[in-house]
Amino acid sequence: MIQSFWVPGPLPSLNDLLRAKGNMVGGKGKRWNGYNAMKKTWETTIWAICKRDRIQPMQRVRVVFQWHERTMRRDPDNVGAARKLILDALVCAGVLVNDGPKEIAGFAETFVYGAPVAGVQVTLEAVS
Repeated sequence: MIQSFWVPGPLPSLNDLLRAKGNMVGGKGKRWNGYNAMKKTWETTIWAICKRDRIQPMQRVRVVFQWHERTMRRDPDNVGAARKLILDALVCAGVLVNDGPKEIAGFAETFVYGAPVAGVQVTLEAVS
């Protein structure tokens, strides 16, 4: 089984995630780091995309990411850090039971620079 979905972007880069990790947000008595808020926002977004596109649960997968960037300002390793958010969101959405080695057989990534729209095409390929 192969399933695919599009996540509009740009998704946070590694630099964005590290910067958010150091920032505290929230009101008096409510303090959490900005990374958790960013992660929750992307989990909710990707969960909704999976539900809308009727992405079915899978046991073990190879994940293919095709990252689309409008400019060449962000390096591939910086862009690809968002795969952590995507995999966590797939677990949240019930598509994967976990994002450990029993469920993830591997990754493949390609990068399209100069794309008209930023985002990532995620393809899940069943592995036995």
